[in-house]
Amino acid sequence: MKPKHFLCLLLSCCFLQNGDCKHHRPDCTAVLCLACPDNHKAVTRKDQCCPRCIPQCKCPAFLKEACIQEGYEDGILLLGQSVIIDFGTRKCTCGEDHNIVCASTCPKISPACKYIGRPQDGCGICACPTDDENFVPAGEVIERECKICKCPPNGGQLQCTLTSKCSLG
Repeated sequence: MKPKHFLCLLLSCCFLQNGDCKHHRPDCTAVLCLACPDNHKAVTRKDQCCPRCIPQCKCPAFLKEACIQEGYEDGILLLGQSVIIDFGTRKCTCGEDHNIVCASTCPKISPACKYIGRPQDGCGICACPTDDENFVPAGEVIERECKICKCPPNGGQLQCTLTSKCSLG
């Protein structure tokens, strides 16, 4: 260590209580702090006398269970905090105006898509419907009985061809 760095370290420790070089809290005895307004949470850092007032949002009834599951047991989100709902398809975030705004996390589907498959627990995808009320994702190939079927890149109808596995008789 260079002598000037050692001297700085030594001087900074001498002015702290008990020679303790750990970060300490400032003397706040003469400081008057204002109370935070409603819908704000007071958060005080160790190096500050007065708290920062952070906007907060109360979880509405439709989000209450998700808030609790994600650790917000008091049902309060601070500015910028989020919860994920609907099987990961929506993200709800606390905004400056004390409202929770939800937005889709799903990727956009091309306007050229001819059919959108909607799983019960996820985002819709471009697909081809099947006879059994399911769907095949666009671009995938499946084998069905004696056929090989492909869903085109823009979804729509399955395009099937007969395989040599089955006899035509």
